[in-house]
Amino acid sequence: TVTRAAAIRRYLWNSERGVFQNYDFAAGKRIDVLSAETFAPLYVGMLTPDEAARVRQATMAGLLGPGGLKSSEHSPGLHQWEGENMWMPLVEMATSGLNRYGYRDEAQTIATRAITTVQRAFDETGSFFERYDAESGSIPKDDGKKYPVQPGFLWTNAIWYKLLKNYSEHSPQKIVEIPSR
Repeated sequence: TVTRAAAIRRYLWNSERGVFQNYDFAAGKRIDVLSAETFAPLYVGMLTPDEAARVRQATMAGLLGPGGLKSSEHSPGLHQWEGENMWMPLVEMATSGLNRYGYRDEAQTIATRAITTVQRAFDETGSFFERYDAESGSIPKDDGKKYPVQPGFLWTNAIWYKLLKNYSEHSPQKIVEIPSR
């Protein structure tokens, strides 16, 4: 029998690029796009140190934007889980996975940029959102191609709070003042 880790390596590992990629079973091949989902194997701790180093190198060069972690290296502009969109569950997988393999500085960089972007948007709007723009460090603009960004997502609140506790000298309670209603 094939183990899950062996299947992940067989179908998803791109040894040329040093990343894990999604797989199109209908076409029978990997989808040649660098995405933040490549952090999932780091997150669960199934990589060799060499694999982890290669994933770190490729992702920090290809997915880190000024405002945080991009979902993928490029986007045809049709889906919200790609391109410059930063999703906090992917930030959590990246920072936890990088830390697991000793890449604290890289995790700190991603976390600091995400914390700053989320805080800036909260200061401007009084809300947390489902996703952010990792290039501009703000809330994504409604371009009519995707559904509008949604406010009030628990995963953003929870992951932002965890990042703030683990990567900031500031107390979470002192950063965000929840507006009274």
